[in-house]
Amino acid sequence: MNTLYISGCSYVIGAGLPDCHLGADEIDQSIGSNIRREFNFENYENHSQGGCSNDRIRRKCIDWLSKNKDKWNDTLVVIGWTAFTRFEMVDEWEIENPKSEDNYIQLNSGVSHSRKDLSQKFFEFMTDLKCEVRKTVRFGFGGDWRAEEKGEDTKSIWKNFYIRHYNIEDRYDKYLDNILYLQSFLKSNNIKYVMFDSLWSINETKLNKKFESKYRLIDFSKWVWGEGKLSWTEHLLSIDPTSSETRVGENDDHPNSKGHRIWSDLTINKIKKLYG
Repeated sequence: MNTLYISGCSYVIGAGLPDCHLGADEIDQSIGSNIRREFNFENYENHSQGGCSNDRIRRKCIDWLSKNKDKWNDTLVVIGWTAFTRFEMVDEWEIENPKSEDNYIQLNSGVSHSRKDLSQKFFEFMTDLKCEVRKTVRFGFGGDWRAEEKGEDTKSIWKNFYIRHYNIEDRYDKYLDNILYLQSFLKSNNIKYVMFDSLWSINETKLNKKFESKYRLIDFSKWVWGEGKLSWTEHLLSIDPTSSETRVGENDDHPNSKGHRIWSDLTINKIKKLYG
């Protein structure tokens, strides 16, 4: 294998690490760089983005692979899925944003990804949008960067949008779709891959029961910890309940270099088990 393609959210980038350069520097201690060094990959593609959605993770991976068919035989794909409550949409204003890579915007519900019960936290959010609307605006319309110029009341737009069009079961269903779509593409083209959950474990029993037939189509033999196991965040919490040794800071749940090393080793062991 000559090429490592890795994608995910801020966890995979290595947000909060002192020398996070997407693998450009030997002192980068993020999971991608750790894997790259372990297997001496000649080419390194890290397409992660902080605050991104699983929609983007799947879309960017397919886009890159479609443009690099000559590399399929020698490529390892590592995917770190993010919170399923996130999603992306096309925003025509975003085309005018000089800082944007394309005209897609990443939407983040603002739901906390650790230490809280997912369902309880989410339904609190949906019942009383309170301060979460502010968090939504932070990741909301790409057009927010010029909303004042356009004279738009962004908070009202997003509050109405979430009330009318956002449903946690729909988002979980789309999460499974993203996994199965990418899994099918990789398998049908004999591309080596490994997957894992960065924030929440896919083993969300309340939702899996409703979508069991689709959930059972996932090939967990290619996941770092397999079915019913913990996500990256949950694993670190299980061995370090206070997160004092494995996260960036008291108010930042992103894994530090030790947290990256722990999950990197698990991922590397899985890669060796699958592909030698």
